[in-house]
Amino acid sequence: YALSDSMLETARDAVILIETEGPSGSGFGSGFLVSDDGYIVTNYHIVHRQTGIKIWFYDEEDPKVYTAEIIGVDGVSDVALLKMDLKPDMLPLTYLEIESENINIGDRVFVIGHLLGLDWTVTSGIISHSNRVSQSSSLVRLIQIDAAINRGNSGGPIINEDGKAVGIITTTRFDEKGRTVGVGNGVRGDRLSKIVLDLMDDGSISRPAMQTKFRHLTPWTIVKIREENPGAVIPDVFGLISIEIKEDSYPYEQGLRNFDILISVNGNTTTNIYELGDILNSSNIGDILDLTVIREGVTMNFPYVLKNLEFDYLKYFDERRKRLKEPESDVSP
Repeated sequence: YALSDSMLETARDAVILIETEGPSGSGFGSGFLVSDDGYIVTNYHIVHRQTGIKIWFYDEEDPKVYTAEIIGVDGVSDVALLKMDLKPDMLPLTYLEIESENINIGDRVFVIGHLLGLDWTVTSGIISHSNRVSQSSSLVRLIQIDAAINRGNSGGPIINEDGKAVGIITTTRFDEKGRTVGVGNGVRGDRLSKIVLDLMDDGSISRPAMQTKFRHLTPWTIVKIREENPGAVIPDVFGLISIEIKEDSYPYEQGLRNFDILISVNGNTTTNIYELGDILNSSNIGDILDLTVIREGVTMNFPYVLKNLEFDYLKYFDERRKRLKEPESDVSP
């Protein structure tokens, strides 16, 4: 199984080498064109607090350097949209179409990027899972792949056999010796497509959210929560339990309390974070959800108004960059 030479060459021509300069020094990563007039997607963490962005195309005979500016960022999904500074006679450019529908477990995929300083490297694998959730938010959906990914692959495309991008690389998992273990993630094509269109529109992303944290209720977590909170009434049910709600918070204002167990939204059973994420992703800011919760053994209903997701991505990526300088098993490529 392999991409045809023409598909591989087209995909390679759409992949960009990115070098950044800023207060913390220089860095590099990958990105790819998503339009014929110079729009590029990459990971936000590559351009985080950087003041200069240089890019290169795959062109051994004429390796010109170009500049780009940041059009908009989505810190929640670790995606940034750039625009190249190009002359009209260079257009149209080769770009990758984003696949939003046909993304299935077992599909063969290819990754092109600049891993470990080796430019325009191709690795291959399959989609291992098509519906993971991001650590930053359940609103962001990821695909998991087993293609080799290393530092420098960040921001590169995950390409199917039709030559379309089914996602963008975000993270990979390493063992204690810093070796990849075949578990890589990327923002899924359908979510990436919407992010790109929103950023092209006005440079910003808005997401409806409840602004609170939930944990899955499982036999193990029920025991754990009871041990940690001896006075809490935690029934043996499936659902999502609310945690870390303070009295001056928005969720408290809307009626949620610590250890409320969310079992239904708008009359639909909601037992896991995936179902809740789907409901939120199909809603709008200002929509009113009808929540059904179990509180201290009593079932009750109340309305909940969705607000815009608040996420301090500058602080998040400052802390992440500091954390990644220390040894750990799950880091960004």
